[in-house]
Amino acid sequence: MDRADDDPPQGGSRAMMEVTPMEVTEQAAPQTPQQDPSQQAGTSQEQTAATEGLKEAKVIPISKIPISRLIQLDACTRCGECLNWCPVYDQDRREDIIPRTKVRDFYRIIRGQHGLLASLLRRSPLPEPMREFLRKIFGVPVVTEEMVKKFALNLYECSTCGQCQVVCPANIDTVNIWEGLREAVVSAGYGPLPRQMPLVKSVKAYDNPWQQPRQGRTKWIRRAKKEGLLKELPREIKKNRPKILLFLALPSMMPMSGR
Repeated sequence: MDRADDDPPQGGSRAMMEVTPMEVTEQAAPQTPQQDPSQQAGTSQEQTAATEGLKEAKVIPISKIPISRLIQLDACTRCGECLNWCPVYDQDRREDIIPRTKVRDFYRIIRGQHGLLASLLRRSPLPEPMREFLRKIFGVPVVTEEMVKKFALNLYECSTCGQCQVVCPANIDTVNIWEGLREAVVSAGYGPLPRQMPLVKSVKAYDNPWQQPRQGRTKWIRRAKKEGLLKELPREIKKNRPKILLFLALPSMMPMSGR
């Protein structure tokens, strides 16, 4: 019995013992799955987007914004009364779109780009690691591309209805402030937003945002004359110099908007 136990295994077991080292190496080699080229491209794009988001943002010019309106932002007490009346916040309960948060985010951008320490560090010949160390020591925020783009999106969420100014205890002129900040953001290259580009192209091509032909502006005149609402057609301003000019809002002149 002991001798039988010492005998080498027979059949298939003996064949397994006679595997060459080359075969063992080939069997043990891990199988590396081949990644889809589209997945590789997607991963590369995600990495590029993440890197661009961490890039330092371009400087937002604030010289065109009146200093009086910038001082008004200091009057914001973060009381939150505006969010109780904001029609946009009533539909989208995000803290980023309410005035007090936009004021906070804007001041962070101002400190990071136009503050005294930020201006000195930007012009300093020190290496970047040293400047980064000084930013952390003195609490100077780094304004990134992602931060400014998010701020621009939140700015355009506002409908500029002016309700926040009506209920603001400090009577901050929010509408003119938001419009001034939009102008500054766009002048820095962070606008128009992608969803606004069709409107921009339509205005450049047709002089209106609805892609309606320019000839459509005068259709209301002929229709009014036909219906007896006008005694005579108005004369074209190019042919004479009238003392009185009738200006009609653009939506009321286009055929798509009715009378």
